[in-house]
Amino acid sequence: MVRDKINELLDTLPELELNRAYWGIERIHQEYMFKKNNFYDSRE
Repeated sequence: MVRDKINELLDTLPELELNRAYWGIERIHQEYMFKKNNFYDSRE
């Protein structure tokens, strides 16, 4: 559901704004991966 809403919003954006959205999502993804990897590393 959330993914569909995000896709609808992205469909309305021009390329420049899509680029900004991409880098924002990429930052969130990198933070998530960092936390995920550190959590699992600390459990070993």
